[in-house]
Amino acid sequence: MASKLVRNSLLLGAGLSAMARKAIEEKIRELEKDGDIDPDEAQKLVEEIAGQVAETRDSLVQTVRSEVDRALKASPIATKKELAALEEKFAQYKRNMASYQVDHTAVALLKRRYAKGEISKKQYEQMKKDLLK
Repeated sequence: MASKLVRNSLLLGAGLSAMARKAIEEKIRELEKDGDIDPDEAQKLVEEIAGQVAETRDSLVQTVRSEVDRALKASPIATKKELAALEEKFAQYKRNMASYQVDHTAVALLKRRYAKGEISKKQYEQMKKDLLK
């Protein structure tokens, strides 16, 4: 969502800059046509204004980026890196739980065998120790 906001903001800024430049160029060409400004001076003025428009656009882009970065840092939205770390922790948790469940089930079966008298206490304790390694 943030990247879409940045993209749209940058497009808006570029569009406004292009519109402003075009309007200024039209005014300068109009002045040139009316003879109020000579063609060389008009061309120089258009280039100067184009440079200023580019600087303004670049400044706008930088401002939008820094404001979006500031807003993202202040928001409770997790980064891709943070999400990846959480996913890895969850995967490890699932592996641990699966292992625990297997161990727990094996120990429960072992307890039943001991309770039924199928194995001795010594066998039970040794097997349990082996299972829980």
